[in-house]
Amino acid sequence: MATIQPLPLDNPRWSELSHAYGPAVDTPGLLGQLLAQPNRDVDDPVWDQLFGSICHQGSVYEASFAAMPHLANIAERAEPRPALWALNLITAIAVSQNRRGKMPPDLAPAYESAVARLSELAVRALSGADSFREVAICCGAIMAGRGWLEAASHIFDPIGDDQYTCPHCEERLV
Repeated sequence: MATIQPLPLDNPRWSELSHAYGPAVDTPGLLGQLLAQPNRDVDDPVWDQLFGSICHQGSVYEASFAAMPHLANIAERAEPRPALWALNLITAIAVSQNRRGKMPPDLAPAYESAVARLSELAVRALSGADSFREVAICCGAIMAGRGWLEAASHIFDPIGDDQYTCPHCEERLV
């Protein structure tokens, strides 16, 4: 199977893509930092800056779609526990119901390739999960990777409120 290349981080097109705060000129630098050091802790400000700009309060943008394959590469390079942070962001983007930007058609193949890798990446990262929330990240990623986005959105909590509810009866699970 041929590898689908993501938008290169040095491509000037990033400045034409939008994120929550306007042109995504900072996104390649943030992704580059994470690719260079994929085992950064969830509290590292780079994760917060990236999440806040490409998946701001559950909204996704053109830069979100371009970032997906890079995030999958970060998850692949990271040890299982830090891979969870990339999976958290990837799954948040995949299950978002609030799409502020449309996916540019030329970015779709790399985006879809990244989504197709989610299940494999989540199974690998599961060994690093040590809380219900972290296991839910893996479960949500597996479901999103299989195309079960609605189901994934019911158990996956990208904002971190840990409000997991049954999709049928709305009873709080945790």
